[in-house]
Amino acid sequence: MGVQVRLRDDNPPYGGRMYVELLWVGVGYQVDPRFYLGIGYAHTWLHPVDQPDYQENRPYIEAVLTHEAVGG
Repeated sequence: MGVQVRLRDDNPPYGGRMYVELLWVGVGYQVDPRFYLGIGYAHTWLHPVDQPDYQENRPYIEAVLTHEAVGG
């Protein structure tokens, strides 16, 4: 489960104004040490400037492949 808040930007007149709130929950499976599969649900509250606030509901899937970088 996760929660995230995003601010519009750092510049006036909207600096520091909340723009997006995300709440998500998901489950996943580590296929091997480098590959992860997950599925979940996200609920999003959006607060655009000069427009009405609205909400979105989204299912999501994710696949994460990691690879160790080589130093140089």
